[in-house]
Amino acid sequence: MHPVIILVPAAALIIGPRMWVNHVLRQYHREEGAFPGTARELAREVLDRHQLQAIRVEGTDIGDHYDPEARAVRLARDKIDRKTLTAITTAAHEVSHALQHAAGYPPFRW
Repeated sequence: MHPVIILVPAAALIIGPRMWVNHVLRQYHREEGAFPGTARELAREVLDRHQLQAIRVEGTDIGDHYDPEARAVRLARDKIDRKTLTAITTAAHEVSHALQHAAGYPPFRW
């Protein structure tokens, strides 16, 4: 069997969903929603409700992520102080990693 027959569908399965997610995130990052707070405020509120006041919420230029060593949720500067659906869901996603870390969730430790 020719390797292209395997590589092209495999690449499409890996790259295709990522492209779709990026498209949807860009689409919903355009206009401010009717959310009661910004992505930073949501992240802080959820962390505080789970007694995780020691975890910082910071803006970054290197992409959204949770840094377990620095104990910081980092959101891209174009999202952190916005009320878009993309900003809010990204903050919720990154905070969930902090919650997993605090709970000792085994897959997170891997």
